[in-house]
Amino acid sequence: MEDIKTIGELLIWLRGPGAVALVMWAASWAFEGWEKWENLSRKSKSGIILAVASVIGIAAQYFQTQPELLDVLAPYVNTLISIAGAWLVTQVAHKKNPDR
Repeated sequence: MEDIKTIGELLIWLRGPGAVALVMWAASWAFEGWEKWENLSRKSKSGIILAVASVIGIAAQYFQTQPELLDVLAPYVNTLISIAGAWLVTQVAHKKNPDR
């Protein structure tokens, strides 16, 4: 996967495998240890992930058809992309050396 640097690149990624990857990661991170989530069947979890990823993908497709809105949102989304990238780097570094 290439680096995502713009809102347009993010939307393209979210229209495809990015939505599923994002939702799977978010669910894993957010619901880890949450008893209600842990007690759901594998099929239920998969269905929820698929439904949320589909909504994200459809929303990404919609936003791509709204250039005026993208122009307004671009600076804010680009800031969030930079912050998320920096945070992910720190997470990877921490996993490689948790004693730092």
